[in-house]
Formats: sequence, C-alpha cells, structure tokens
Amino acid sequence: MNVMMLWITLLCGVLMIVAFGVTPFVTRKTELFGVSLPSSEIKRYELTALRQSYLRMTVLAGAVMLALNVLLFLVFTNENVQIRLFMILIFGYVAVGFLIYLLFHKKMIAFKAAQPWRSYGRAAGEGDAEPVLVVDTSPPGREVVHPAWLWLYAVIGGVTLLYLKYIWPSLPDRIPMNLDTSGAVAEYIDKGTGAFFTMMLAQWIIIIVFILVYLMIPISKRQIDAARPLESREQGRRYRYNMSACMVFCGAALAAVVGILPIAMAQGNGGMAFVIWPLVFTAVIVVVMLAVMFRTGQGGSKLKVDAAEPAPGQKRMENTDDDLYWKLGVIYVNPTDPAVIVEKRFGIGWTLNFGRPVAWLFLAGIAALVIVTIAISYNAQ
Repeated sequence: MNVMMLWITLLCGVLMIVAFGVTPFVTRKTELFGVSLPSSEIKRYELTALRQSYLRMTVLAGAVMLALNVLLFLVFTNENVQIRLFMILIFGYVAVGFLIYLLFHKKMIAFKAAQPWRSYGRAAGEGDAEPVLVVDTSPPGREVVHPAWLWLYAVIGGVTLLYLKYIWPSLPDRIPMNLDTSGAVAEYIDKGTGAFFTMMLAQWIIIIVFILVYLMIPISKRQIDAARPLESREQGRRYRYNMSACMVFCGAALAAVVGILPIAMAQGNGGMAFVIWPLVFTAVIVVVMLAVMFRTGQGGSKLKVDAAEPAPGQKRMENTDDDLYWKLGVIYVNPTDPAVIVEKRFGIGWTLNFGRPVAWLFLAGIAALVIVTIAISYNAQ
C-alpha cells in the first residue's frame, strides 16, 4: 500500500466533505437549500436545526466514504486499482450529497409552505412587508481586480512556450505523456508538432477558462436584497472583487504547475512526484478557495458592511419570490430575465440562466472545446 497516496486521497476526501457540509452556512440569508425566504427568517431555530442536520448527514456520509477508502487500500494493493476505486467513491459521494440536498430542499419547501409569508407564484413578503424587485443599473465600479493582472497568464504561457521550444531539440523521439500511480510512464507519443501542442494544451485551456471566469464576473447579475439594498449592494461588490482576485491568482498558479509538469516529465525528471505533487498543489488551491469563500459567503453575505438603516416607520421591503424559475433549487430557467449569468442558490459562485439561448451556446462552445482537445490528443499519439 502506498501510504503517501492514501494520505493524499484522505485529504482530498476531507476537503470535499468540508465543501459539501459548509454550503448552507455560506449561502445568502435570503436563500436556503434552493428556496427563497425573507432575510429576517434565516436565524429561526427550525432553519438552524436544518442546517446542522444537513451538516451531520454529509459528514456521516463522508466518514463512510473515507472508511471505505482505507479498507479498499488495504484489500487492493495495486495502486492503479486503488486510485480508480477512490474516484468511484468520490463520484458516489457527490451523488449521495446531491440526494441529501434534495431531501433538505423538500423539507425547506414544506417549511415555507407553512409560513404566513409563503408565496409560490406570487410575491414573497405578505403582511407588513411589501414585495419589490430591486435592480442595480449603476455602472460597474471597482468590482474586479484590474485587468492588467491578466498579463500573469500571458507571462506564464509565454515563458512555458519559449522554454519548451528551447529544449525541444534535446528531447527524445518518444516523449512520455502520462504516468501511472506508481510514477512509471504509462503512455508515450511520437515527437512532432502534435506532441508539442499537446504538451501546451492543458495549460492553454486552464488559461482560457480562468480568463473567461474573470470576464464573466463583472457582467453577472447583481443580486440585491430589497430588505437591505445598500448593504447587499456593497457586499456584492466586495464579493466580486475578492472572488476575481482569488480566481486570477489561483488560476495563474494552476496554469504554471500544469505547464511545468509535462516539460519536466518529458525531460525524465520526477517519477512519483508527478503523481503526488499535482494532487497536493491542487489541494492547496482548493483550501485557499474554500477559505475565501467561507470568509465572504455567497454574494458577500458574510461580509460586514456599514450601511444606512431604514428610517423609522418606513415600509419594510422583501424580495419577490422567483422559486418558480429554480428547478430543484439549483437550475435557473427564466426566459423573461435578460441576465445570462446569475448567482447560485446553493453553493458559491455563479450559474447560467438556461432560459436564455446564449447559455446553451456557451455550453455548446465548452463541449466543442472538449471534443477538439480530445481529437488533438488522439491525433498526436
């Protein structure tokens, strides 16, 4: 049994459990398990109990996954089999995690149906709260880090390209491209133009993806809480700024590592390090991103912001109810909403409005990129 590999898989499993478990604690105060509610209700005992119960169930399911992982590592000594079984466990945990979410989504729907402020298909905020839709039409301010930081990607990609071109004549005619979990070469490709581009391809894809994420952040829909519009507006601004910085620097670090690995592998350096260090480095990036996300919360909901309080006697406002457009609380389909990119209801980050044709074109572009990548890699072999 590879003890180091076991510890790495356990670390990856723990990070996934943490990501699942803390999700309802970092979502907006106006949403819980994919269901909208007035922000004044989020601290109710029943809802606190739901979040804690969800945490216990995800941790328990995760503990079972980790126990099975250790058991399988003891039973199966072949490292390739071990890593495949671990991936099966990870996908299984994701599936179980989604089923747990659906259970609590249904519980949240039932809870909301019993409340005086409930409304499906109508405006949320019955009684003394007036339902309104607040839209922020002001020009974007300093909501993302300066675009000059994107030159990091150009520098990383350019240096990698030039160095690979420099050492290319000295590389062997058969270049190692993939390793098994023991660090032995599992696949070679013939030296040529196809091999050159294949070695750069993963880095270029990462750079393109993270640049697209950066460009999408400032044009995403600004979600404003009608009960506290000024505070939520500033929270959202800071959230987008923090997330853009996190994405730019984590993406640059990941692109650098992904660019270095195939070059070092082709030069015959490393061995087992090529299996372990990418996993360790990815785990560090995930830890950093989780820390930023937990610090800010979805939409900046955990950030402390000084904002003017409503004047005494002023009519209290609440958000309109758009649960109708959120399928299972996670898939947004609203043809009447011009926004293509919206904040997730369960989790951190953004999702697409699948009621807009542009969203489907975007998915088609991603699918085409994957197909082209596979075709280039296949032809290079």
